Order: sequence, then structure tokens, then C-alpha cells
Amino acid sequence: MRRLTPITVLLILIWVSVATSVAQAQHHPSELPPPQPLKYEPPKVERVTLQNGLDVFLLEDHELPLINATAYIRTGSIYDPPDRAGLAGLVGTVMRIGGTKTRTGDELDEELEFLAASVETGMSEESGAASLSVLSKDIDRGLAVFADVLMNPEFRQDKLDLAKSQTIDGIRRRYDDPYEIARWEFRKIVWGKESPWARRSTVESVSRIAREDLMAFHQKYYHPNNVLLGVSGDFKRADLLPRLEKAFAAWKPVPVQPPEVQKQNPGFKPGVYLVSKDLSQSTVRIGHVGIQRHSPDQYAVAVLNEIFGAGTFTSRLGTEVRSKQGLAYRVGGSLLDGINSGMFVALCQTKAETTARAIALMKDIIAKMQTDPITDEEMQTAKSSLINSFIFKYSSPAQIVNQKVSLKYDGYPDDYLETYIDRIQKVTKDDVLRVAKNYIHPEGLAVLVLGKPEKFDRPVSEFGPVMPVTLPPLTPPGK
Repeated sequence: MRRLTPITVLLILIWVSVATSVAQAQHHPSELPPPQPLKYEPPKVERVTLQNGLDVFLLEDHELPLINATAYIRTGSIYDPPDRAGLAGLVGTVMRIGGTKTRTGDELDEELEFLAASVETGMSEESGAASLSVLSKDIDRGLAVFADVLMNPEFRQDKLDLAKSQTIDGIRRRYDDPYEIARWEFRKIVWGKESPWARRSTVESVSRIAREDLMAFHQKYYHPNNVLLGVSGDFKRADLLPRLEKAFAAWKPVPVQPPEVQKQNPGFKPGVYLVSKDLSQSTVRIGHVGIQRHSPDQYAVAVLNEIFGAGTFTSRLGTEVRSKQGLAYRVGGSLLDGINSGMFVALCQTKAETTARAIALMKDIIAKMQTDPITDEEMQTAKSSLINSFIFKYSSPAQIVNQKVSLKYDGYPDDYLETYIDRIQKVTKDDVLRVAKNYIHPEGLAVLVLGKPEKFDRPVSEFGPVMPVTLPPLTPPGK
């Protein structure tokens, strides 16, 4: 027999000692103390108003020699004139690439490249945006470019023509993606064809947009009293504020009165809406009008969403439609809020041969959200998912200050970030059932199906009267 060496014996003794200690330290879960409530204490963001009325939100962060700034402008594509849909989007694009009164777009590129900095502009449905990222040692030059782009865009014709051409090319490819077709057609069904949230640009509307339209749009909305600015990074408050005052000194406040936008959903009509298209897969959307932003039930609705369909793998839609039945790879759903009404929607993409089966299952899950009890496991999983994603989403100073500005822009209370976790933790199972009963209407659903009816496993008319949807032509006749 081989004799053990002294080193081998020593290693065995160490292993036995560690294993014994671990075994003694282990406890049954029931013997462990309850976990302490999770606390989230983001660093304090300071709000300052410059002399011209520009509201600035500041958060110092000296880890890296960088400064980031993001401006939120109270505008958006919902304010597009109906005959010039796409105008705001062009403003957001050409504002940067079109240069300023003293710098062409190419000269801006060269200067920013030399500084290893960036200035970007953009537009969404309910806001405009501009951002700056610059080394802290170059903050004066960076702010000068940033302010110049915000205050003095030139919208040069050659860059506008390029942006219009690219936009029109995108419009002509619009029907290549079934998911996007269904998303926009469902907006028309739920919110109405004339709703600014359902309106899309066309070749005609983009073609008639002129440089003067961009200039007028900018002159109407881009004023310091209509902007919120968030700044984070390597600066000292006392040093940065005079620099901001200097950079934006020429920007004078002007009263801004945005036009009234048409309210969503002037006449929602439940039923089955069929978009016939020769595809091997069907795209399905089911739902109705949602809830208004700032609803007192927003936290219970957030938990409801995770249980219903926002939690991709753990939700009822994900578990039943995808994991158990294998009917769809892409599936989800949520009760969304909006300025006026938001949207409740469940969606999936499934094989054409399982279209009716998927719709029936989704409608059944929707109905049972009002009747089947919420389990302890569902509540724990939903809350953990919301809280964890919330914390990791706002982990950096730039994320925190940008979110503070975004929340202020949308009218949320100042303590929203600080109280979010506590409010989510206080949601009960009864709260979730209550909001499901109040805001989900299984008998008043619109069902949009995009696919080839001849391939469906059963006629979709079993879910209600079928209303054919004809997609508008992407190119004007004769062009």
C-alpha cells in the first residue's frame, strides 16, 4: 500500500476542517432571519435655474474626467402638422448634421473629433433631446458647441435633402417588418387614425417639408424656459454654473404655447381586425385603451404587468404561450399608461397554423387575470424583478440625473426615485386583482391579426366580427 505523504495528510485535514465548518454553518431556510428591506438611496440631484429660465439638474461625479449633459425640450412629433408628418423627426436629425450659423455640420464633426467629444440631437413622440459628452478639461469648448447647436441651427438645405431622402427610403421599406406593421395598425385601432400617437409620415408629407418649416418649428419650441438640462460628471458646482450662464447667455426666454393635440381614442371599436399578408407566421395584438399617466394605481399596475406579460419568462403569458404550449417565441403584454389613455396590449408571433389556438389561449389568460388568485410566488418574483431592474437601471450618476430630468419632464413627484421601491413593496395581491378588474376588459378587446387566413388553423371570426384592414400605399400613385 502506498503511504500518504505529509503534504497529502495536511491537505486532507484542511478539507475535513473546512467541510465540517461549512456543515455546521448551514441552516434550514426557515431558521434564517428574514431579509432586511432593501433601501435605495440615490445621490441627491441639485436643481438650479439660470437667469434665462433654463432649469438645470446637477450631480457631481469625479470618478472619470468626463462631463455629460442632456437637454429635454418640451416638444415632439405629436406636434407635427398633419400635412407635414415627419417634420419633428427631421428637425431632430438636421439640427445636428445641418450645422449652425457659424459652423457647417462637417466643421462641427471636425471640432468634436478633435476634442474627443460628441454632440447629438434627436426627437421622440413627446420630447426633443440634445446631448453633450466631453472631457472635463474641454468643458468650455464643448458647451460652446452644444449651446450653438441648440440655439442657432442652420438646417442647411443639402443636409435636409439628404435626411428627407433617407426618411423616404425608410418609408418605402416600412412593410418589410410584420411586427412594426402590426404595432402601428394597432395604434390606429386603439387610439384612432387621426391620433398624433398613431400618425405616421408618408412620402407626400415628407416631400412637402421645406427648410422654412424646420426653422419655424425650432423657433416655436427651442427656448430656455421650455428646456430641462441635466448635467453629471467631473465638475464643481461653483465652477460650472458661471460657465453655463456664459454659454447660454444669448438664449432668451420666449412664451411657448404648444397646440392642443387630439385626445387618444375618439371612438374605439372592439372586434377582429385582419391584415391579410402572405406570411408563414402570424403577428397578433390583443387589447384596448389603457390608463392615464400618474394614475394612483401605477405601482399595482407595475406588479400586474410583471405577472401578466412584462416578465418575459416568468409571466403568465410567457409561461403558458411560450414555455408550456410552445406557440410563440416572442410573447408579452402590459397595461401601459399615456398622457390621455395609454394602451392595454398582449402580443405574440406564432406559426400561421397555430394562430387561432394562440389567440384563444391569450384571451383566456387575459380573462383569468381577473379571476385566478395571485400566488405568493408570483408576487415575490414580480417585485424582485421590478426592484432589481430599477436599481441596476439607475446605477450611474448620468443615469440618475437623466432620469430625474425625465421624471420632472413627465410631471412625476420629486421623490419618485427615492420612494419607488417602498411603494412597490407595499403592493398586495388584492391590489393586483383590483387593478386587473378595473382596467382590463376581456369583453371589449380588439384583436389584430396579420397573416395569411388560408393557413390559419381555424377562422378568426370565432373571436368576433372580422373587419379587413387595407394597408395604405407607401408610394403615391404614379411615382
